[in-house]
Amino acid sequence: MISGTFLRTALALLLATSSSLAFVACSDDETTTSSSGDGDGDGDGDGDGDGGAGGQGATTGTGGAGGEGPPTAPAIGNGDAASVTFVDVFDEDSDLLVTDLDFHPTRDELWVLLREPYDGTPCTQAVTSGCRALEGSIGIVTGPATGAPTSEVKQDPNAWHFMRRPTGLAFGEGENFATISEARTGNFDDDPYDFIGPSLWSSDPEIFTIEPPGKNGSHLDMLHETPWGMGIAHEVGNVFWTFNGNLGAIDRYDFVNPHEIGGDDHSDGTVRRYVEGSMLRLAEVPSHLEMDTGTGWLYIADTGNGRVARLNTASGTPGAEIDTYESMAEAYVVDGAVLEDVVPAGVIAQPSGLALSGSGDSAVLYVGDRATGTIVAFTTAGVEIARLATNLPGLAGLALGPDGSLYATAHDEGRVVRLVVAAAP
Repeated sequence: MISGTFLRTALALLLATSSSLAFVACSDDETTTSSSGDGDGDGDGDGDGDGGAGGQGATTGTGGAGGEGPPTAPAIGNGDAASVTFVDVFDEDSDLLVTDLDFHPTRDELWVLLREPYDGTPCTQAVTSGCRALEGSIGIVTGPATGAPTSEVKQDPNAWHFMRRPTGLAFGEGENFATISEARTGNFDDDPYDFIGPSLWSSDPEIFTIEPPGKNGSHLDMLHETPWGMGIAHEVGNVFWTFNGNLGAIDRYDFVNPHEIGGDDHSDGTVRRYVEGSMLRLAEVPSHLEMDTGTGWLYIADTGNGRVARLNTASGTPGAEIDTYESMAEAYVVDGAVLEDVVPAGVIAQPSGLALSGSGDSAVLYVGDRATGTIVAFTTAGVEIARLATNLPGLAGLALGPDGSLYATAHDEGRVVRLVVAAAP
């Protein structure tokens, strides 16, 4: 099925005379879209993507906890701050903000997602002073658990489009990983079309950030149906789930076969949209996702609604086609998908970071509260196990390392710390 009309991607080069900065944008000749109004899904004309509650999908409770004996959360101990040491593993001593992190599947590396502070300065064809602040980058930490980690920061030549104000990072299979961006468009701010979504990358050092001659950055693929993307998680192959802050939805993407490095053929990509209107974006606060591949449950930090939910990714039936901004192999809404509250509103003020240890009823779900800097551990039935006050400013992404430690981001300070739990006496 081909949905929507073909979007021709052109290269438009802008030279900012004050900094010799080049921007490569995507342009659009014909566009078909099912959205209207102010382009952010809330109809208030402010472009902030506030979204809304309610919408498609059935919301129910999660049921009881499984397993034998009381559950434990070893990554935060018993919740006693005195028993946990916070060890810095990344701190570039710069103004960069940290939104997410993930471990490389085969190398002893922690990849840290970075973005610039942004004050809303315009980035238009006429006024480019705000364009530099849109560019995201990656910090690569080698030996994060060794006690003497080293790091470097790398940036794609066209991060302005392909890694714009990134919020989420997830490794897939092999060398590939994907990112998602908190932006309405990947082009100039005065472009009328909501045109941005997840980008696929290779972590191979011979590919990442190295632009082939005549190509557009070092990305492997990009699809453009998720404005104001707030989080991302990997399922299998080149399939990734994203938090669509524009429509308050969860979007499932399959890049299928990546195009050539820096290419622009997206025609084999697919998108399926779930529970539209049920999620709510909170601006500047990532809403991270965690996939339990053993059960098919996708855990969602629904930050704007103050809850943690989970989506049964095997539920629902194909519904209406989605009118897309570019030619895609498949694009449709999934009707009747099952969405459940795990941690209802009122327990955590601003859930943001998620990390899942284990699978199914015996798993432990760690949730970071951006508002208070507290990490709370739950069973997948929503039963609280323990909580730890970290005092980390802007607690955002969480990740469990191969060493069993929990790693957390201090978004506002551009730091990543490893939680070292003291051995029980």
